[in-house]
Amino acid sequence: PYVVAMIDEKNCGIDIEKIDTKIEKIKSKFLSDEELKITKNDIIELTKYWSIKESTYKLKGSTVPLKKIKIKKISENYFESFIEGEQFEISTMEIDKHILSFTN
Repeated sequence: PYVVAMIDEKNCGIDIEKIDTKIEKIKSKFLSDEELKITKNDIIELTKYWSIKESTYKLKGSTVPLKKIKIKKISENYFESFIEGEQFEISTMEIDKHILSFTN
């Protein structure tokens, strides 16, 4: 297991998730129908979306259903997340069979 931390002058969010096929069993709990189509059951993409939503959730600092967090893919490892009228920039990277996501 890994531990990650991030320090900044502004609010920030960070998350790390192991890439694992078990995510297929819970994907409908955190992805919208549109996001399910976009990720196409790709385990790495599913894990990225899960991690991005967790980073956004942590940044927001309040209880928000993960399905309400929307994601727009800008490039392979750069995304925007949207929640309650706010927009955040999130980067991802793969490290040793894990996905790390963090706010920019």
